[in-house]
Parts: sequence; structure tokens; C-alpha cells
Amino acid sequence: MEKLLYLFDAEPAVIEGLCAWLERRPDIKVVAKAESVKDALSIIDTACIDETKRIVAVTDLSFRRIGEQKNIDGLRILKAIADSKKPIKTLVFSSLDMGGYLRTCMSSKYGATGFISKECNRDTFFEALDCLYDDKPYFSERLKTVLDETENIYGKLSKTERIVLKLMLSDLTNHEIAERLDISIRTVENHVSHIYGKAKAYDRHALFIKVGGGDIDI
Repeated sequence: MEKLLYLFDAEPAVIEGLCAWLERRPDIKVVAKAESVKDALSIIDTACIDETKRIVAVTDLSFRRIGEQKNIDGLRILKAIADSKKPIKTLVFSSLDMGGYLRTCMSSKYGATGFISKECNRDTFFEALDCLYDDKPYFSERLKTVLDETENIYGKLSKTERIVLKLMLSDLTNHEIAERLDISIRTVENHVSHIYGKAKAYDRHALFIKVGGGDIDI
């Protein structure tokens, strides 16, 4: 069965580097590249796939250029693949490897099959690709631990605490959260205290490292 690959990344150097790695894998053919979300969505929309082909899309989450603010526009690519129902496996290749991003990408809404950090080496990249071509998910042991910890934290939060958490991670102050939810500042402070306790975090920075990023499922 033919193994085809899409490469989506805002940095041309990353795509060129992956193509250089793939010269060692003549069994895998790069058939499409995109440096913007718009071009990636067009490739997905026009993809024609039959049972003789297996396609993996490797994509970053952030598609910002130098000088632009951080974004997670790559989620639009994951969502388009999930919604298309086409047999395309998605491997997220990103430096945004914190728990919240992992949890979001692997959710049913976005449907990624694997996630590797941009700090990985060539062998790990190939191992991840091989798993996806064999219809198996892929995470490194470190990322499995990160995801499990994040899922455990979310499992402890009430629905209201998840709402407060989402607003916290959107950089709203406690006063702004109180206004948004039309509750007292003391009530917000109590929710924040409970969230810190359940996450074993002592400030917003530590909390973001553990559970931040992505699209929080309330």
C-alpha cells in the first residue's frame, strides 16, 4: 500500500528539514506541502484517496510568522481533516507540547492520531509515522505522562471550575471573571483556589504549564 505524506508548517526550513530526513525513507512519498493554513485546507479539500493509499498529514499547531503573535491556527487543519471523514491520519509536530494542547488535539473534535515534540529526533519522527501508517496512535512516554496528568486534573474539576479555568487561561483577571460570570469576586477567588489545589499549581504560570493551551472542553 502506497504511503503518502502531507507536510504543513509555517517555517520553510522545517519542511525542508523533514524532507531531508525523508530521503532515508524511499517508501514514503511527500505529495503536498503548505506553509499556510489556507493552503493546507485547500489540499485537504481536494484530496482524492482510494484504498491503495495511506495518507498521514504532519502539521504544526502554530502558523505564525516571525514577528506575529502566537496562535493555534493549526487546529483548523485538524478540524478540517476530522470533518472531511477522509482516511487521513494526523500527526501533530509542535513545540506546543503542554497538557492542554495535547488534550485538545487528541479529542474527538480534532481527532489527531499522534503528537510529537519538535525537539524529537529523526528516529522518533519515523517511529511515529510508522505507527500512524499502521493505524496505531503515537505518543512518546513523556507526552503520555503529560496527557495523563492533564486528564486527571480536568477530571477533578467541576463544570463551573472549568469555566473559570478557561477564563483564567484567556488572561482575564479575577475581577474580569467575576464581571463576566456575574458572580462575586470572593466566589471567583474560591474557585481559583480550588483549581490551584486540584492542579497542584501555585500561580497562573504553573497552572498554564500543566493544563493550558488548546480549546478547553467545558
